Amino acid sequence: MTQSGRQESFAHSTGPIYPHLLNLLIGENRMEPINWEAVQAISESLGLIIVVSSLIYVGSEVRQNAKATRAATMNNMMNAWGDAYRGLSESENVGRLVWTGVQNPSELSGADRWRFAVQIAALFHNFQNAHYQWKLGVYDEDAWVAQSHYLANMMTLPGMRAIWDERKEMFSSDFRKFMETQTLKTQPDENYTLAGT
Repeated sequence: MTQSGRQESFAHSTGPIYPHLLNLLIGENRMEPINWEAVQAISESLGLIIVVSSLIYVGSEVRQNAKATRAATMNNMMNAWGDAYRGLSESENVGRLVWTGVQNPSELSGADRWRFAVQIAALFHNFQNAHYQWKLGVYDEDAWVAQSHYLANMMTLPGMRAIWDERKEMFSSDFRKFMETQTLKTQPDENYTLAGT
């Protein structure tokens, strides 16, 4: 069988699409040699299409994962705040202890003073976690602004400031820097009072 016959037989056996590709690659004459430049151009074009499609897909997945991470972080932080406040409100003794301590820490002594310090330190740890997640970019900006403003107001309470001064070495240097350079220098709201007073 001649080369022309073999090409026609191949073209016939490969269905309706391949004759068009064969014509593109070897020319209408079919006696011309394969056009390797055309083969290379088609290969490069297909490769580029595959790469661009992959990048679009990966970008979409990254955005979806980032949204899911931010949502999970926000949910976890809200649960942590809810647990903290629930713990203060559900126990009359703890609530009274914190109420007294934030306003007049000198009225507490011994075990009560220690329990109060532990409660406030835990609260500071929640703020530190929120600050850390915000710096990572996974905690909502508006939520962090509101919480940092609330923290600045709370730091006007004598007991909050006393526990911070006593226990600030427990916290990361980054959070301590934030507290010392921003929170403690923020002008509190003029009408801020402890809830319920």
